[in-house]
Amino acid sequence: MNKITFDSLGIGAPLCRALDEIGYEQPTPIQTQAIPHVLAGKDLLGCAQTGTGKTAAFALPILQNIMSKNERRNSKAIRALILAPTRELAAQIGASFEKYADRDNWQMSVGEAIFSADGYEQKPWRFAEEALKINQPGEVK
Repeated sequence: MNKITFDSLGIGAPLCRALDEIGYEQPTPIQTQAIPHVLAGKDLLGCAQTGTGKTAAFALPILQNIMSKNERRNSKAIRALILAPTRELAAQIGASFEKYADRDNWQMSVGEAIFSADGYEQKPWRFAEEALKINQPGEVK
């Protein structure tokens, strides 16, 4: 039986190198099922236990799609909107996107809106524009 790899699911070499550096050896079941669907531009609803790689299951193909499109460097449009039920989860998801994208000086931008006890706060990222917006449903601006 062939071993399923991130590469065989359609994740490109730059992301695969980042995954190797992070220590991801092979896709989990939810990643194996979700990645091809998101790469194909389909919506995704997935359920799995904590620690099974749900964030990577949608983050990796979103990053792959954004990075594989030539217009990404010239456009300031938001390419993906990720909604999370809590500000804490939005922050965790944002940190995961940053971890996966923060390799090889990719020319990609990530934006994350979080809400703190002091009210609305736009977290500064090292990128100038926003390719991604991660927020709570009632707080998307």
